[in-house]
Amino acid sequence: MIGDNASIFASLCPLHRSDVGVFEMQCNGLTKSLLQGNLALSCWKLYRGESMNTGLLLVFLIIVGFGGWPLLAAPSGANQFWKGFYVMFVTGLVPAVYYHRTAVELPNLKGFGLLTLGALLNGVAIIAYNKIFADPQYGTKYIAVAMVGMLALLTIGGGLVLNEPLPWTKFVGLALACTGIWFMMK
Repeated sequence: MIGDNASIFASLCPLHRSDVGVFEMQCNGLTKSLLQGNLALSCWKLYRGESMNTGLLLVFLIIVGFGGWPLLAAPSGANQFWKGFYVMFVTGLVPAVYYHRTAVELPNLKGFGLLTLGALLNGVAIIAYNKIFADPQYGTKYIAVAMVGMLALLTIGGGLVLNEPLPWTKFVGLALACTGIWFMMK
């Protein structure tokens, strides 16, 4: 069955036969429905850097990745140390493999400093996220509040730090999101 899917992939996007063989090997354990769907093809095109509208795919991957990992980690039986350390260790490997071709371009000292501060903030956020998710007194509604707060920070910070436009529609969207959170907290 994998061979049939490989020929579908080969007919839909320009792949070399060796690339299809690698894809066959890597996807051998995936379910039939995932291999036959557009999601697998879209991920493959995203990996290959081919031109396509990937905005919705990227949003989907963010939702599943950030929303799904704690759902998988919670029943693992691992303590907070292993959940935080192992998940972040493996998480670091994914972009290392994906961006390996650009690893030779080192940032300057200021760049490393900003990356270090960002990594420290991310580490603290992972600890807080794990604590909220693991403690039954909070529940997932607090995670939703954190996500809307993160959107607000990125929206306003993007305007102030990155000079992105801040039209009134963004503030209306944030107000609606906050209203939704208010209803979730009731």
